[in-house]
Amino acid sequence: MAYCPESGNNSSAINGEAQVNDQRENKKRPAVTPARAEVQDERKKRLAAELRENLRKRKSQQRAQSPHRSDGDAQE
Repeated sequence: MAYCPESGNNSSAINGEAQVNDQRENKKRPAVTPARAEVQDERKKRLAAELRENLRKRKSQQRAQSPHRSDGDAQE
């Protein structure tokens, strides 16, 4: 049980958890300037492109290592 100094009563941990959740919900998010939003958007696009390229590379490597596949079995 948790002690609440404001009321002088003991309260359950559940009430304490509810207070923490309320504090998180009421917390202000940092303001994102248009310039920062643009930088974040560019980063997301760059990372997405790099991920796609990495997946293509890994897929190509997997095809090259597969001994059971012949050139006539290509599925593209």
